[in-house]
Amino acid sequence: MQSPQPTPPPIVDSASMKFPAILSPSPRQHSSRRSTKGFSSSTNPSFHSSPRTFLKSMSSEIKPNPTIEKITALLEKIEKNENYDLTQRNKNCCVFPNDFALGNAKSHQELKFMRREYPAYTSSDKQFFSQLIHQLLDAIAAVNNRYQNYCPTNSVEVHQLDGLTSELDMLFTLFDECICQMAPKSRAIALSMKTLYEIFQNYFGIFINRIKDEKEKIKKIKQQYTAQIASSKDDTPAVLPRLQNKVESQNSEIGRLKRELQKTTEENEKLHVEVFRYKAEVTQTQKDINGLLNVNQSLRDTISQNDQKFKQMKQAAPQPAQLSKSFGAVPVDVTTIWTQSSEFLEAIKTDFLDKIDLNKVMPERPTNSSPSLFINFPTGTSEDITGIHFTNFYKVVAAFSEGIDPNKLSELYQNKFRQFVTKISKFYFTRISNLSNKKEEIIKKYSGQVAEMKRAMPDPGAWMKIVIENYSLFASSKKVVDISEQIDKVLTDALKMMNRSPKPTSVSEIVQKCFEQNGTDLLQFLSQIGRQAALDLHIDMFMKFLLSQHSFKSFLFYCTIYLKRNDNNILAKTFEHYGWNSIPNDKKELWNTNYLQLSLPIFAVALYEKALENISVSLQKYSGNDMKSTILNLTGLDMDKAYDEYDYCQAIAVGGKPTIKDLAAVMFRNHVMFETAISDFTDENNQLCEYITSFVVKKKGKKGKK
Repeated sequence: MQSPQPTPPPIVDSASMKFPAILSPSPRQHSSRRSTKGFSSSTNPSFHSSPRTFLKSMSSEIKPNPTIEKITALLEKIEKNENYDLTQRNKNCCVFPNDFALGNAKSHQELKFMRREYPAYTSSDKQFFSQLIHQLLDAIAAVNNRYQNYCPTNSVEVHQLDGLTSELDMLFTLFDECICQMAPKSRAIALSMKTLYEIFQNYFGIFINRIKDEKEKIKKIKQQYTAQIASSKDDTPAVLPRLQNKVESQNSEIGRLKRELQKTTEENEKLHVEVFRYKAEVTQTQKDINGLLNVNQSLRDTISQNDQKFKQMKQAAPQPAQLSKSFGAVPVDVTTIWTQSSEFLEAIKTDFLDKIDLNKVMPERPTNSSPSLFINFPTGTSEDITGIHFTNFYKVVAAFSEGIDPNKLSELYQNKFRQFVTKISKFYFTRISNLSNKKEEIIKKYSGQVAEMKRAMPDPGAWMKIVIENYSLFASSKKVVDISEQIDKVLTDALKMMNRSPKPTSVSEIVQKCFEQNGTDLLQFLSQIGRQAALDLHIDMFMKFLLSQHSFKSFLFYCTIYLKRNDNNILAKTFEHYGWNSIPNDKKELWNTNYLQLSLPIFAVALYEKALENISVSLQKYSGNDMKSTILNLTGLDMDKAYDEYDYCQAIAVGGKPTIKDLAAVMFRNHVMFETAISDFTDENNQLCEYITSFVVKKKGKKGKK
């Protein structure tokens, strides 16, 4: 007896396969996968759909999405605003770059287009892209010659995939050229296009490989089935176990479908509950609408009744009116208002404001705060119109604007007041200009005298340096004296002195003024500084300022930060207008570990000096201008405060001659914004940062020797 033939499995012909499974997922699943259960070289091939259910999706591990990672990286690049070279053209824009690198054959026109062999310069974008598109058409025509009829209609064959891949290579080359052309115009758009380019290139490669894999699977299945048909004639008993395995796999699939059916039933029950709740809400809403309709009807009835009452009242006979003797006369308060207003406006119209002597109203040296002369408008110039009939009153009003267009009365009075305000403005400007010139002459006179006096005074810094360097010559108790309170007092008094006139010009001058009541205390203070400088970073830094090893303006900034050192956000508040927020957090954490925990004020001075350096570069265009005018214009201060800032600028300048860097210190002091002043700050090779580190190392070395 002839052995039974095995039932052939459903073979998917390439002519009926329009798209791979990955491009048409089931509506109830996130991704579609083919089950390979039961496949072997000795069993009948069978296809089992294994949709990815919700429970399987929840139980499986979520893999990272490369698209999300690329877009996140794109966002970081755009926010950092870093420089990326996007004008470099890629000569290998293939979907499979490795195949092209291995020498995958392409025609001359394709290679010419991919190498961008076209004129380097054109007169316009239109001409450039016109030549580019012509070369693209030539390249695609060359692809069509290599792969005849490669554009798919109802099916996709392997040679058609190769043709589509070659055409995609040309299109990706055009995409890359567009990115290069867009980069100089908008870096953000070019970065976005570059990211899309990489995502599309990756996914097109996946799709094409998947289609080729599916084709290869179908080919192998056909070969296996043909081989099994040939070998199954004398191997009937061996077919039964394979059929049994097939039945078991189908039973497991049926069980899975039953579980999904059960879950769907439970979801339907929940939906029924939701529908019931929504029906109850609709019923309640309908009741509310009916209630509103009833209220509307009651309001309509009330309005109708009121209309009836109003009609009845109108139909009643009117009572005869008793007219008074003054019927038709204009009320007294109206005539009074008109008389006062017309006299005031008439005075303005006849140029009374131009006759006011402002020197008498606002004398140059007033004796008190009240005006010396009050402006009194003329009164009693018009006739009495009390009890006038309203018809005659109209004539009086019309006569007031006789000879003037009534529509231009408002414009007339506006011009009169503008002229008066302009007169006051010119008078005030002339007065202020004269006072400013006199004040400036006085300031120049006394500033010169103060400068002469300061130059005649000996510099206390020289002998203070001798005392500090020879501290051992001064007797001192063996017990170490704490001079931190005295230093804090000097720092506090320094800021107060800079807000008064005359301002000190050096740290030694400030120290001398702080101890001017007791010279012995000053000598002891200086000797203790020399004795304790090697043991305390703060005292050593104060000594450097006292010996003029750092600028006077840096010392004043050091005073401000040191007195506020307990504020955790002092750096963010001080440098918020100069680029602090643009510095990465990891760099701030590193600074906090290496420097801020050791000496925040000294590190702040390093940032301050870097900010002044960059601000000075931005202010170079004002180097030839008048310093006072520059401060007045850039800070927006009034004239007195601007001149005081100029005095501050002279005080911190070496030799009393302000430079651009001193002007930068004034801009920083008044919070004038320079958003990138410290953006390029680095602690490498910074003198103050190295000073902090080396001092701590030396101090630890001395403790170890002890």
